[in-house]
Amino acid sequence: MVPGGKRGRVCGVALGLILLLTTGLADAFPQVKVDGVAPLAGSRVRIQASFLDRLGRAVPIDQLSRIVISRKDGRSRPVPVAEFEYGEALPLEETATVTERTASEAHLDLLVVAPATLAAPWGNPSGDAQLRKGLSTLLGGLAAEDRANVLWVGDQLHTFIPTRGKTGELSNLHDRYDDCIKAWEATRMAEPEVEQPTPGQSLGDLGDEACGLSSGHGDLASAFDAPMGHGGYYPNLFGVRMQLPNVEPEHPRQQLIGSRTYLPAPAMTEAFRMLLRPPTHKPLQQLVLVSDGEDGYLHAEADALLWFRQKACPKQLGEQATDKKIERCAQEKLDQFRAAEQERFARAAAGWLALARASQIRIHGIGFKSNPAQPDFLVDRIALLSQESGGTFRQAATANQILEHLTSVTTEIAGQAIIEFDSGMAMGEQTDWVVEMTVDQGNSFRSRPFPYTRPVESSGWIPTAIGDRLAWVEAKVGFYVYRAIVIGVAALMALLFLMTLWKGIKGAREKAQKRLEKERKAARKRAQSAVKSRRGQR
Repeated sequence: MVPGGKRGRVCGVALGLILLLTTGLADAFPQVKVDGVAPLAGSRVRIQASFLDRLGRAVPIDQLSRIVISRKDGRSRPVPVAEFEYGEALPLEETATVTERTASEAHLDLLVVAPATLAAPWGNPSGDAQLRKGLSTLLGGLAAEDRANVLWVGDQLHTFIPTRGKTGELSNLHDRYDDCIKAWEATRMAEPEVEQPTPGQSLGDLGDEACGLSSGHGDLASAFDAPMGHGGYYPNLFGVRMQLPNVEPEHPRQQLIGSRTYLPAPAMTEAFRMLLRPPTHKPLQQLVLVSDGEDGYLHAEADALLWFRQKACPKQLGEQATDKKIERCAQEKLDQFRAAEQERFARAAAGWLALARASQIRIHGIGFKSNPAQPDFLVDRIALLSQESGGTFRQAATANQILEHLTSVTTEIAGQAIIEFDSGMAMGEQTDWVVEMTVDQGNSFRSRPFPYTRPVESSGWIPTAIGDRLAWVEAKVGFYVYRAIVIGVAALMALLFLMTLWKGIKGAREKAQKRLEKERKAARKRAQSAVKSRRGQR
């Protein structure tokens, strides 16, 4: 039996995870969403919004009889700032415009994380074919100005690196990561280039786009025309599954030939690295996550349960243990095994969601069960990341429905309404934006308030140059080392300030004491002179 303290911790973790997973998963269609707000010239802003019908499909702009943009300050009611009727701006804000994303100048950064395990080892070639066809549709609909890439998740990560001879296929990211880091470092040390990298050259010519989002993604869709493989029994998705140290897995991990100095992080962490690598512009950022939620060795739970039944529980309970007690013990230990993994996932997800909210990255998730015996909480991971980031979650009843849902994601991203207008906001001012859309039939739907603060623009080239230097330092040493340096410098400056302040106070006190002593001496002299004068008069 599991001691009460351990059982309490397991139940606490499970309860916390249930609360975490059930928060925000009750979104219903139809719905209007604000996907992002970006500053333009002066006080003008760009709002990216989408309207999904009851089936989760995008509603075209020409089917919207009215669009109202309102600002909401605190608990006050929303105040309309711009209105449209069938795409035409009303006199409220005549310079406002609304267009679909594909017809606008709003560029897109798109990254897709997809499983390489459907064909092998899950043995679902039809699901794999649907996935590849859906990815081709999604990537083939991008504009030339957009940037995109794919992380194909198996034992190792594969991605699109358009070097010479590799412009129509994926490359092993684990194998090329060392070279990519060298290309990034060389790019940051050199003067910034205005021209975009050209596909089909050396990896160094790709610069900051090496192993990242690619502006030359024209051949990316064709990489999925034929089965690729690259699967395996260790999908490197989240990096939260741990194996029992004393259990030998049935299937070995695929290994790389030769040694590597650097290796990529798990797919989700690497996805945010790609999206947050400094771009030349600040576009709409979308992450499409297609997954069954499996992470790490696929048979880790089965191996653990077998170990608990045959080794751990009989040793713990002794020779007199019945089969029923051993089974109950094994199930309790498996619950602990799952709870520990879910706790690690919850911590990692909190960091990813914080990055997504801060950077306005929307995660559109498509979850499916790779086999009927798969636990529900694995797909719930995809739902959590999607809906807590403000994205859309779609669940496929089987892997064969992936194409249908990828097509819906394609229309959602392409059909976003790009609304530009003069906000009238001062620099540093904060507000919430609300978008209300009305369909031809007269039904209106309103988005949740989306917080926005107008950036404070730097004045002159000196602050800009300092900011560029700091950004270069952060890129050079890494996020955490940079933060440690900033904290250390801030602490040192605070210490110097306190020392200077103390010296100033001490100097002022010494001056005051000297002045007081001087006044006392002068008073004594005056008193002595007065005494002498009185004596002379006598």
